[in-house]
Amino acid sequence: MFKRLVFSALLLSATQGYAQVPQDALITIATYAEDANTPPTLEDYHYANIADVGSHNLHAINAKVKALSFKDVDTQAEVQNLVDAYNQMIASVMGIVTSHILTPVDTDGDGVPDINDAFPNNAGETTDSDGDGTGDNGDAFPNDPNENADSDGDGVGNNADARPNDPNITECNTFPDGNGGTVEVCY
Repeated sequence: MFKRLVFSALLLSATQGYAQVPQDALITIATYAEDANTPPTLEDYHYANIADVGSHNLHAINAKVKALSFKDVDTQAEVQNLVDAYNQMIASVMGIVTSHILTPVDTDGDGVPDINDAFPNNAGETTDSDGDGTGDNGDAFPNDPNENADSDGDGVGNNADARPNDPNITECNTFPDGNGGTVEVCY
C-alpha cells in the first residue's frame, strides 16, 4: 500500500509539473520583457507552444520581446502574434530583395549576365579567353592574344603569316643577293 501511495504522489507531482511547463515558459518570456536578464531559449518558445521560432530568428524575436513590457507578452497569443508579425515582415523584405535585387541584367539576352559577359551587347559572343578584344566564337586563335584571324586558312595567324591571303606561303625570309640587294624566299 505504501508503494502505491508513493507512486501516486510521484505521478500527481509529475503531471502537475508538466501542466505547468507552458505557463513557466511564458513567464520566462514575459520576465525577459521586464528585466532583460536571461533571454528565452528555443526550448522556452517550444514549451510555451509558440510556433516558427528557430535559431535563424531567435535573437531578433528576443530583441522584440525585450522592447515590450511583461503585460504585452504574458499570453501565448500575444507572443505568437509578435513572432508572426516579425516573420511576416522578414518574408516581405526577402520577397523584395529576391525580386528586385537578385535579378541579373542580360542586355543582349544570351543567358549570360552582363557582369559575366565580355560582350554584353552581342548575343553571339560572351567570352574573350585571350583578352584580345575578339570574342572566342569569332577568334581563330582564342588562346593567343596576338592573333585572331587566319584569312587563308593555313593555320598560321594573319599577324605571323608572311602572306595572309596565300595558303601556300606561311613564311618568307630575305637574304642578301650579293649585289647589295636582297632576295625574298618564301615557303
